Amino acid sequence: TSAQFGLQVHLPFDGADGNQTADASGNNRPATLVGFESNQTTWIAGKIGNAIQFDGGNDWGSIPYTLDDNFTIALWLKSTDTRGGATSEWHKQNTLLTGPNDTYGMFLHTGKFSAWLGSLSYTGDAILRQTSNGSINTGSWVHLAFSRSQVSGNTGNFRTYVNGAKDAGPISKNGIHSTGALLY
Repeated sequence: TSAQFGLQVHLPFDGADGNQTADASGNNRPATLVGFESNQTTWIAGKIGNAIQFDGGNDWGSIPYTLDDNFTIALWLKSTDTRGGATSEWHKQNTLLTGPNDTYGMFLHTGKFSAWLGSLSYTGDAILRQTSNGSINTGSWVHLAFSRSQVSGNTGNFRTYVNGAKDAGPISKNGIHSTGALLY
């Protein structure tokens, strides 16, 4: 969501046909679900309404949206997964939401909530690896949020929240990346 433009995408997972879930924001940006063959999506009871149970292997969704200079991404998660590779390897993380590699990403990394910006091949302030202070893999529903507020030019303050409380930040970084037309 963007503070300037209001709620941009809201996916409650309540009205889906197995391969798509409706956008309740009024902006007509439904998520297309991939890897759910022949309506085999596992729909379960969520924290609020319904949820999707991903298998951690080949299930994912895409959202037709690109992030603005100011944004907040929030979601509910229930997990006990502790996978996660080195902090340089986007493809080895348990991805919650990301743009193309080396842009922005929200991951479950070794049992903790992690927000990333840029590749480790970048230099200085263009890199962010922000990880929650505590484990979020409790088997209970946890509310997670990642935000960026523009300071000036490409510089922005990044924050992470767990269950409505600020967990880390603000961390100021000189980086802004286009996520293209899709988020995954």
